[in-house]
Amino acid sequence: MTIEDPLIGKQLANFRLDHVLGRGGMATVYSGWDVKLDRPVAVKLIDARHQGDAAYAERFVNEARSIATWHHPNILQVYYADDENGLYYYVMEYVHGQDLGVQLAEDRRQGQRPPLPEVMRIGRAVAAALDYAHARGVIHRDVKPANIMVAEDGRVVLADFGLALNMAQGTLGTAFGSPHYFAPEQARNSAEVVPQSDIYSLGVVLYEMLAGRVPFDDPEPLALAMLHLQQAPPPPRQFNPALSPAVEAVVLRALSKAPADRYQTAEALMNALGQALDMPEPTLAFLDPALGQADPRGGRLPRTPPREPLLDRLKRHPIYLNLTREPMLPRLKRHPIYVYLARDAAAVGAVLRQRPLNAATIQQLRPHPAAWIGGGLILVALLVPLLGFRNMLGAAGHPAEAGATATPAAGAEATAPPAETAAAAPPPAGDHFALYYDDTGLYFHNLSPNDRSVNPVAFERVLADGQTANHFDGERWGEIYSNLRAGYCAVVELIDYRDHLAPPECNNRKVVQRTPFSYEPHIFWTTQEGSSEFRVLWNDAEVARCEIAAHRCEVYLP
Repeated sequence: MTIEDPLIGKQLANFRLDHVLGRGGMATVYSGWDVKLDRPVAVKLIDARHQGDAAYAERFVNEARSIATWHHPNILQVYYADDENGLYYYVMEYVHGQDLGVQLAEDRRQGQRPPLPEVMRIGRAVAAALDYAHARGVIHRDVKPANIMVAEDGRVVLADFGLALNMAQGTLGTAFGSPHYFAPEQARNSAEVVPQSDIYSLGVVLYEMLAGRVPFDDPEPLALAMLHLQQAPPPPRQFNPALSPAVEAVVLRALSKAPADRYQTAEALMNALGQALDMPEPTLAFLDPALGQADPRGGRLPRTPPREPLLDRLKRHPIYLNLTREPMLPRLKRHPIYVYLARDAAAVGAVLRQRPLNAATIQQLRPHPAAWIGGGLILVALLVPLLGFRNMLGAAGHPAEAGATATPAAGAEATAPPAETAAAAPPPAGDHFALYYDDTGLYFHNLSPNDRSVNPVAFERVLADGQTANHFDGERWGEIYSNLRAGYCAVVELIDYRDHLAPPECNNRKVVQRTPFSYEPHIFWTTQEGSSEFRVLWNDAEVARCEIAAHRCEVYLP
């Protein structure tokens, strides 16, 4: 017979308790509802055993209130903390998804391990959360898969900061944490924990994802603690031979007995692991069909062989070799392919000004089918990166721009187009980006061939009186992925909406996804009375103005 929880249906401040999500030794978590803001929440109540401990209960509420001032995409947001009639609780955002512990248990049942890019994605998110907390003087003390939430939209969130240790206040001596993920010093005395204790715990989580099991296991917590204190962890390659010695070395260093021997920041740990896995930059490459499917056993992804630099390939091409026997541009202007293309130079220039040279653009530029025209397309593709085909056409002048046609006479070389023809307007300088947006979300698409740092970019709403508001720093994206890969999109999708814009240009190429609410102060692109545009900044200098009603904006970054 199920005993009904007397708190179900009870309202604490603005928050109604609907049902139990989980119970632990320290607290119980309820699914609830914010009756004023009309949104789901999770409410954590301190366990009845600790409610009579005034010092502990007060610490519980005070630390939760402090953490409520934090704003980090990988830390579960705390909304409110209080006590009511002896019930000490705090309220946090409700994440639709499941914890990593559930996912790993399912993987074990199926004899699988997470794919390596997913290990890196989750690890980097947790590392970012830990370094953020450590910089504010807080040690988590209970990093484990059950406290790592993976939302349905892919966001990774570290939860359960409400019972963390404030380094300035010290500990009350309470044994806290999960023995499978204890750092040795934590197993010895909770007063000895340091930020590197969390890094040890993160190392255990990484070990579990890579090897398919934790390094130490024993049904008795005391025996388990002694293993952390005294025994070297078994090499993870013992359980996953596909791992490289470099990966194993990184994980074992994270599990060093002495805090000073571990990585000193969580970011340093993940950077070392990324290099060992040949994934030095944050990436969601496993979503790219061109790179193949993830190995369900946790092996490496099939990778496209590295391509030789374009200029080196070009220098060996027969066309390049022939043209460079004398100054390139004069010889090129006499080439029959050039003359043919010059007939439609205005159209070519218009197309190239609007979009980068890629397979789709080449298809649009393809002239009448003829065997030698294929060579012309190869010529265009090879010479555009080197010469800047748009500038070349404009500098040389073209009969087509004056409405004339230049066709070489039989047996004679073509003459150069007239010099007085007006040059085509060059495209804006810089790397090309596009913004797609509506009231449900915003997508920042890197259309350039280069990976670019998003940290120096910023956005802000422009008001009718010329003042600005709702400043958004690219560092909010850069906290997770410092570089936006060529062809990928940085994303902000608002929690208020179930359906989002989701432009096809960004399908399976979202390297960052933030999910704030529309009322948060950094939302700059949504419809708002008294504001019709926003501006884009690069290192605090304005580089673009965008109309909110246009729902698309072109941006060129220096």
